[in-house]
Amino acid sequence: MSVQTGGRAARVVGFVALFALLDAGLGSVLGGLAEYADPKSSPLGALEAAKANPDMDVLVLGSSRANHHIDPDLLGARLGMAVHNAGVDGQGIVFARAVQELVWANGIRPQVFVLQLQAFDVMTFEPERALVASRFLESMPATRATLEGEGYNVKVKLTSRSFRYNSLVLQLALNRLRGQPAAAQDSYVSLDGSLGESTAGPEGVPGRWTSDAREVSPESLRVLGGFVRAAVEAGSQVFVVTGPFLRGGPVLPSESAAADAIARVTSEEGGHLITVDETTHPIFDDPALFYDPSHLNRQGAALYTGILAERIAAGLDRAPAGVEGAAAEQAGGT
Repeated sequence: MSVQTGGRAARVVGFVALFALLDAGLGSVLGGLAEYADPKSSPLGALEAAKANPDMDVLVLGSSRANHHIDPDLLGARLGMAVHNAGVDGQGIVFARAVQELVWANGIRPQVFVLQLQAFDVMTFEPERALVASRFLESMPATRATLEGEGYNVKVKLTSRSFRYNSLVLQLALNRLRGQPAAAQDSYVSLDGSLGESTAGPEGVPGRWTSDAREVSPESLRVLGGFVRAAVEAGSQVFVVTGPFLRGGPVLPSESAAADAIARVTSEEGGHLITVDETTHPIFDDPALFYDPSHLNRQGAALYTGILAERIAAGLDRAPAGVEGAAAEQAGGT
């Protein structure tokens, strides 16, 4: 090797070493601020808040449709149980599995898991969305195996100590200055506005939701099966729940196939499937209950949570305190 070639190689090695040091340093600083991530707007915040709430009886997981549809205060009051909603916009089944593993690693044992899942959630498999959980991978063997199985690009991102805080730097810094740690805050966010009002709701959204024709992802079903099986083996009950859309077309065969696959896997692993949507409850075919075609507004979420609570209560191994109390009250008044 020539002197010139050797010098070039030394510069490359030096650059890589410097980059690794900077990455580790930045990751260490941001890691010290992780508790200031907002659980209502970031996956990291949802993770931090979930592991800081040892008193939860029920853990709600899922995407924005869990985040905006399932009111933990209302569900908890109906069930007589402490409910924590850790749903996050844009996340899916891999992130739900990560939260499940994280709370267990912190000694938290929910009696009930409620996983909000739609057919389209198993028509895609995007584990990279859960990379923010890499801060806790040592506590998440199943999630780690899923992410590490995704190829070179994902493995590189996993080795980075700063990538997991991508897009969170400003939020962490500002919340630190304000003194607003995640603590055990809930992720639930109600949506105000209505498609039934010409002046409310988001601008430019279509009036109705339509499904895409896609194949079921075997990887998503594998992670779903692992989620349900692990919870049941740990002594918890699992309710996989669906929700309504403001639908603008028929249910496609691909969507039906995905829904059937969810039902099959959930049942095989010992979970319960609860369907509460516009097909089972026509009341949800009402624009006044929707913020946009995919999300219920505050009024719609209250209605949905109430119906869901009754279905969950009926499926619990024991009669919840709230249900017992209501029954006793009715008996006393007859």
